[in-house]
Amino acid sequence: MAQNMASKYESKVAERFSKKSFTDNLFNKDYNFVGVQTINVFSIDTVPLGTYAATGSDRFGSPTEVGNTLQELTLTQKPSFSLTIDKTNDADQMGSKAAGTALQRELDEVLYPAVDKYRIKRLCYGAGKVLGLASVPTADTIVDKITDGTEWLDNKLVPEENRFLLIRSDMYKALKRSDDFLNLQDLGTKALAKGHVGEVDNMMVIKVPTSYFPTGVYFIIGHKQAALGAMKLSEFFTHKNPPGLCGVRIEGMLYHDAFVLGSKCDALYVAAATANVHDAPVIAETGTDGVVSVTSSGATIYYTTDGTDPRYSSTRTLIASGGTFTLAASATVKAYAYLEASYLLPSTVTSTAITVG
Repeated sequence: MAQNMASKYESKVAERFSKKSFTDNLFNKDYNFVGVQTINVFSIDTVPLGTYAATGSDRFGSPTEVGNTLQELTLTQKPSFSLTIDKTNDADQMGSKAAGTALQRELDEVLYPAVDKYRIKRLCYGAGKVLGLASVPTADTIVDKITDGTEWLDNKLVPEENRFLLIRSDMYKALKRSDDFLNLQDLGTKALAKGHVGEVDNMMVIKVPTSYFPTGVYFIIGHKQAALGAMKLSEFFTHKNPPGLCGVRIEGMLYHDAFVLGSKCDALYVAAATANVHDAPVIAETGTDGVVSVTSSGATIYYTTDGTDPRYSSTRTLIASGGTFTLAASATVKAYAYLEASYLLPSTVTSTAITVG
């Protein structure tokens, strides 16, 4: 005779582990997108120094017009979700699918990680310096590689306060095993709260799962004023017994984006595998006066002809590898290349002076 075995669901759910955002404290929040989708940010140039002359009409030197770069920042990201909890299923499972808990679970385990991954990618693709490393950092080399990055920021006059080291979990493992690091300071006594796992070279260390980084990226050194994390709108709704459903529907969306500010891009330094950094494009005259070609096989290429940085300038132009354009007058052409679909980070900026006529 078959036995009738009764069963039940416990009301306490065995929740998966989750973590709040790793990146919330790493971004500049000085700019406001309220009421607009795009904001324009100007970066004002400087002029070179001369030598004061005791005679003549221009004793301070010939005046030079101050130029600027306009960077257009447009919000593009609108991740959303919609989930339902059928009342009969919820009743059968002792209320373990309660709406508030389900919403928080979706945020912690799906939405926040997706935002973090997007932000980290934007830091990598907008950084002022992307260094290709021929070999994977080890416990013997990791501190040297990190201090190379801090030296870059030092030379660019980036303030030491509010710097951070965003590091892949396996690279953090190498860092912990480094004799140089262990001799440098005691990890256990430094800022273990709020996602920090210590300090190195006066930077807060933030350990991030390897899966959050673009392929081939080992670590990012930065300053929190270098990038803008825009969170314009977040809306979450719980609809009870909507048409067609006995239960609840939970919906939500974020309207956000992340941008590296061109005027502060040198405060971001990325160390990655050489194989994941794109080769710099080649800018060349074609033999016809004023006709210029830009070549970087298989890449997305942008160029400018007004002296502005093509990584951030609103005047940049997209060109296919091997494509040409015509200059009406002599100019300095700047270009860079990347291929995001193949995890190839941006190249250095190539700059070539072209003489017309």
